Amino acid sequence: MQHTISTLLEHSPIIAVITLDDVNHAIPVVSALVEGGVTAIEFTSRTPAGIAAIPIVRETFSDIFLALGSISHASDLLKFSKIGVDLIVTPGLSHTLLDAAKTAKVSILPGISTASDIILGLEYGLRYFKFFPAEALGGIHYLKALSQPFTQCRFCPTGGISPLSMNDYLNMDQVDIVAGTWLAPNDIIQVQQWHKITENAVQAVQILKR
Repeated sequence: MQHTISTLLEHSPIIAVITLDDVNHAIPVVSALVEGGVTAIEFTSRTPAGIAAIPIVRETFSDIFLALGSISHASDLLKFSKIGVDLIVTPGLSHTLLDAAKTAKVSILPGISTASDIILGLEYGLRYFKFFPAEALGGIHYLKALSQPFTQCRFCPTGGISPLSMNDYLNMDQVDIVAGTWLAPNDIIQVQQWHKITENAVQAVQILKR
């Protein structure tokens, strides 16, 4: 499972999280992100359009890293792991979700917020975790304290991340990736201002280089 996480790191330390209401917006929004230099993309499964977008985007963009997020039921994980995703992202973790990931042989980035969550993930051989919701839980200070007993683990903070806080997280020793909706927010997608999404992606890549 962790091989795909390593592949993700080769693409981008930023995952653009997209909640899609219209599947016809899938290709334009991904094109805008790729043009700006962001090639790791997560569609949430909160809408039917987000799920439907996966095979369409995969057919058009074979080289990007593609994740499906907000998966909270084992049956959904088993079903949607077959539609062309590189990674399943969950808001939390449970035995049934982790068992389903093993059965499906798909990489999973499970959400954690406590030490008990991390211990459960470690028992399944995982060491990459989504720290969610990052800012609401206490942000960098909480993550630093939480991660201290788990030096073997790596974290992807998401939830309230912004261009202003992105590098603060990435400068932490145990953080390789951040994820957020600020790159392609729903209001910009709705009005089809694709150039703004490209501008957001370019800005994020430039911040990474500072």
